[in-house]
Amino acid sequence: MVYLSVLYVGAILAVTSRRTHLRGDPLHPEMVVTMSELDDALKDVYRSDQIQASRDAARAGYEEKIVKKILTAANLGTEIRDMAMDMQTRVGKARVTLAAFYESYPDFPVQLTARKLPFVYQVSFKDIFNKFCSTPIFKTWDEYRDECASDKPIGLVFDWPGVSGTQMIIHNDTVLSDANNQVRLTRLIGNPLNPNSFVITVEQFEGYLQNIIRRWARAQIDASDDTGTVPQNS
Repeated sequence: MVYLSVLYVGAILAVTSRRTHLRGDPLHPEMVVTMSELDDALKDVYRSDQIQASRDAARAGYEEKIVKKILTAANLGTEIRDMAMDMQTRVGKARVTLAAFYESYPDFPVQLTARKLPFVYQVSFKDIFNKFCSTPIFKTWDEYRDECASDKPIGLVFDWPGVSGTQMIIHNDTVLSDANNQVRLTRLIGNPLNPNSFVITVEQFEGYLQNIIRRWARAQIDASDDTGTVPQNS
C-alpha cells in the first residue's frame, strides 16, 4: 500500500512537472490531473522501476559470477553454497554478492566492485591515450572510489567486448600481477610532482586475481603465526 501511494504521488508530480514545463509558469502549475494522464504517468514510473530492477538483477548476477571466481581461486568453493543459503535466509534471494563476500572475508586485500559498463565497447586505443579519464572505465572506477572510501586498493571488474579470455580490472594497486604474458595498461593520474597523483592499471582480472590470492594467503599465514589459528584459504 505504501509503495502504491509513492507511485501515485510520483506520477502526479511527473504530470504537474510536465505541465509546468509546457506552460513556463512554475508558480502556478495546473494541479488537476485526468485519469488518462495519471495512467500514462504511472506506466512511465512503473517502466522506470522495471528497468532499474532489471539493472539491479543484472549487476547482482555479474557480482555473483566474480565472487564465485574469487572463492574458487582461493580454494573456498565449498563456501559458495553456504553464502547463498545465508543470503536466501536474510534477503530472500540466494545471490552471492560482493557485499556478502566482504562480510565473510573483510581481510581480502582489495576492495572490489563488478559492473557491466555502458558504452565500454566504444572505448578505443586512442581514447586510452588521449582522454582516459573521460572513459566509462575510469569514471566508473573513480565514482566507486569516492563511494566506498576504502583504505584498500580499489578495483573495478568489468567486461570489455573484443578483449577475449577473461574479465578486465582497473585498479590503483601498487603491487602488479606477475602472471606470464600478462598485458597491462598503466597511466599516471595527476601531475607527477603532486603527492596526490597515483598510477592506475588496466589488466586482465584472472592474472591479477592469482596475485591477490597469493598475497591474501601470505597475510593469513602471517596472522596465523601470531594467533595460532589455521588460514582459511591455505
